[in-house]
Amino acid sequence: MNHSYTADTKWYRLDNAAKIYPAVLSENDSCVFRMSANLQTNVKPAVLQRAVADLKTRFPMMYVRLRNGVFWNYYENNEKIPLVKPESCLMNQAIQPYKNNGYDFTFFYYKNRISLEVFHSLCDGTGAMTFLKAVLFRYFELLGKVSDSQQKVLTVNENPSVGELEDSFGQNFKADAHRSRSKVKHAYQVGGTRFATKNGTGVIIGKMPADRFSALAKENGATVTQYLAALLTYAIWLSNDNAKQSKKPINICIPVNLRKYFNSHSLRNFSLIFHTSTECAGKPLSFEDILTKVKKDFAEELTVERLQGMLNANVSIEKVLAPFPLFIKKIGIRIGTMLLGDKIKTCTISNLGKVDLPDAMNDKIKDFEFCLPVGNGSTHSVSVATYNNRMSVTFTRRMYETELEQTFFRLLANRNIPIEIQSNLIEQYS
Repeated sequence: MNHSYTADTKWYRLDNAAKIYPAVLSENDSCVFRMSANLQTNVKPAVLQRAVADLKTRFPMMYVRLRNGVFWNYYENNEKIPLVKPESCLMNQAIQPYKNNGYDFTFFYYKNRISLEVFHSLCDGTGAMTFLKAVLFRYFELLGKVSDSQQKVLTVNENPSVGELEDSFGQNFKADAHRSRSKVKHAYQVGGTRFATKNGTGVIIGKMPADRFSALAKENGATVTQYLAALLTYAIWLSNDNAKQSKKPINICIPVNLRKYFNSHSLRNFSLIFHTSTECAGKPLSFEDILTKVKKDFAEELTVERLQGMLNANVSIEKVLAPFPLFIKKIGIRIGTMLLGDKIKTCTISNLGKVDLPDAMNDKIKDFEFCLPVGNGSTHSVSVATYNNRMSVTFTRRMYETELEQTFFRLLANRNIPIEIQSNLIEQYS
């Protein structure tokens, strides 16, 4: 599985996770996520365009185009200039390469906001945030506002390391080791009136003091992500009468950044998912009961042994599929994703954690936002990013009803967390 890449490599094999997204891409699932930085001043588009162009040699794995091979898709170097575009009212839309100079990422600007949208085959949230931070630093560097990176961002004058280009799934696969997947039941699905596909994604963001939320989680003996997952489960149960009677559990899908478990510095995809699962059929649930179950699920799933088994299982499936032509693989991946993806999750929540930037940038950026797409069988996704003591909790949705969001943020307000609510008001365009 190992393939040694250098900065001069002309083409790249897709990593284990990246191979899924071209197969499952559809009108209902763009596989595109977004992260945004809200600046203190309005964006200068020409400077942003130059900053993006300047980082081409620093991030060779980003400046590529997707190609179809006989057996797998692959990436090759893209010599065209990536486009910087004004933001539209629709977000997380499928990237059309022929309209995007072949790239699988796009930078947008709107007033004081810079946004990066990425097709998930290119990288995961960690890789995308590293890229966005570098572009932001270069943007302010061109404006003469910053000079010292404090080794907190990758800069234009550095060379990419081999580790950044590494396929860490292949690098850490152990052929003779245990292979395992947790058995997850089909999940309760939130019901509602869906938007037409063309009408995009609804976004509701709650912004709150990160230290207040962190203290609340700590008071309950939980991490921030554990508390968020438990509160989301409780909000789903409270806001959906059908959930209270459903024989299917509320399953929250949690992406896990594998880099800290396997000492990886890859800027490609290197994450796996697990699920917290709460049975709710015909019985009363308290938040405390749910949090206890969530913490138990985290403790059981987030071990090196369990993650290694999941990694081995995923790469083993890739090896089984290897001899088949690409069109056969795509059919198999779609079926597998339908059975093991959307049907076993109620909602996804992904926490990027704290964004760390050089001190000189602290007064130039107000906060960050992170927006996940919503898949074929799901109605909601939740994503979290924290910067400068502002934690942004973003609900993306594909339905008109907002009871879930209202319940979630009301629960926080009742716990004395001050919240500022923002929305893209998608209903005005649908």
